[in-house]
Amino acid sequence: MTEDKAWRRIAVLGDSIAVHRGDPVDGCPTRTWPERLVLALAPGEYRNLGVSGARAAEVRAAEIRAAEVRAAQSVQTWSGPGSARSIR
Repeated sequence: MTEDKAWRRIAVLGDSIAVHRGDPVDGCPTRTWPERLVLALAPGEYRNLGVSGARAAEVRAAEIRAAEVRAAQSVQTWSGPGSARSIR
């Protein structure tokens, strides 16, 4: 990878949207959104820190810190609307 790339280190945070590939579609490669992002940006380092079932508070508490430790230049957050709600 060349040094002129804008994004050398990317971290992806989130819930199942960051992790699962979803339903297959005929004629289309089955990739996660983060995998598509990596193909487009070609970073030198990529970490998907997403956890299936994670809530927004869990992403904030654990995944963001892990991205900071890795000194990510770009942090992408992928979460569905159910991640924001809390169950009491």
